[in-house]
Amino acid sequence: MSSDSSHDTELSPKQETPPRFLLRGFFVRSVRFEEVQIVVGADGESRPERIPVNMQIETHIVPSDPLSANVTMAVRLEPDARWQAYKVEVVVTGVFAGDNVSPELFNQFCKTSVPTILFPYVREIVHSVTKDALMGALRVDPVNVAGLVNKSPWVEHMPPPPPSPASL
Repeated sequence: MSSDSSHDTELSPKQETPPRFLLRGFFVRSVRFEEVQIVVGADGESRPERIPVNMQIETHIVPSDPLSANVTMAVRLEPDARWQAYKVEVVVTGVFAGDNVSPELFNQFCKTSVPTILFPYVREIVHSVTKDALMGALRVDPVNVAGLVNKSPWVEHMPPPPPSPASL
């Protein structure tokens, strides 16, 4: 009798379910647009290629559920006032959950992957808010979000996170 590899698969123990990470909610906490004084530059100056991005992240693990977290991202943009004389600040919160993961892996996901998930939403909000501005829309280039997060620890107190969906 020949051995059939399909029988081995059927008789093997049930494979473990892969970990899942879920975005359960997204909130725009605040958007601030401020015009600043225009700075007159010298003739022939070239426009900077990138807008500086200042970012802060805070993670609130839900005490009653270590696989649920509210992650708040604050982004401040201050383009060169010679070209776009305004400042924009956006604060968003994502509500995330993990399924079939350890609390340690979920915490690592919140610190390393969630900022990368939230940042494109912030870019779109900035563009939408500034698209009709006098000096044109701010177009924030894609950036290495993980690199920014590592360089930009929280330096200000952030507003408390929204209630978790379970407490509503």
